[in-house]
Amino acid sequence: MLNAVTSVAFIALLGGLTWLVRSRDPHWSSKDGTKFICRVQILNERGGSPSRWREVRCTITGNDSIALVPRGFGHRNIAKEWRVVETMTVGPKHSRMFLLRNEQLLALRVPASSPAAARLDELVARSRHTGT
Repeated sequence: MLNAVTSVAFIALLGGLTWLVRSRDPHWSSKDGTKFICRVQILNERGGSPSRWREVRCTITGNDSIALVPRGFGHRNIAKEWRVVETMTVGPKHSRMFLLRNEQLLALRVPASSPAAARLDELVARSRHTGT
């Protein structure tokens, strides 16, 4: 009987740890915030349902844009340079969301405490100042 109880407790612990790991967004950022890993979602401008969240590697380039490289398979069409145009107020509590534009719209999500969030805020301010 004790063996069955400990087995069930062990399986419940593994399930809880798996849920905890999957509920957090993957994130890494360099100290200066110019390179980071985050999640993006392709938005439908006509009001349709957005794509699922995808993990990407981002690099802030010298011309005030972000180069995205998707991780894994699919969505190779987002592997280009994007401009940060706005911040968004929706999303998880401890996250910041930014709107990116190229031929499509993307939502980019990073933790609020990340150095990348401060760099992205700078890009939004420059975008508002130049009007692009």
